[in-house]
Amino acid sequence: MTQANATLSTMGRSTFHLRSDQRLPVQGPVYFHNSRLQGTGDLWNVSLTGCRMDGTPAVPLGAVVELLMLLPCPTGEVLIKEATVCWVRGVEFGLRLVTVQPGEVTRLEQYITSHLR
Repeated sequence: MTQANATLSTMGRSTFHLRSDQRLPVQGPVYFHNSRLQGTGDLWNVSLTGCRMDGTPAVPLGAVVELLMLLPCPTGEVLIKEATVCWVRGVEFGLRLVTVQPGEVTRLEQYITSHLR
């Protein structure tokens, strides 16, 4: 597949997105905010293009937030300037990482590749 996220239709009723990157299980604190909300939660998995987390307060589908992920050392914190909420299930939600500064991408890549070996 050439697209990062391909959209498929199942019997014309529902759609889902295929992930282009493998998600790495991780557990760690994450802080998120935008102009309307501020919250904390737990990160459950991460890739270079997205993550799954839970948190409070509840976030609406389509919300755009800034994230601060606290990954285990030596990576430390990774700041995601812009992430979009792609799905919501109670306090759990999935995010597509939209804007990540080059240094932050490097730290996230180092964390993921060191744990996939």
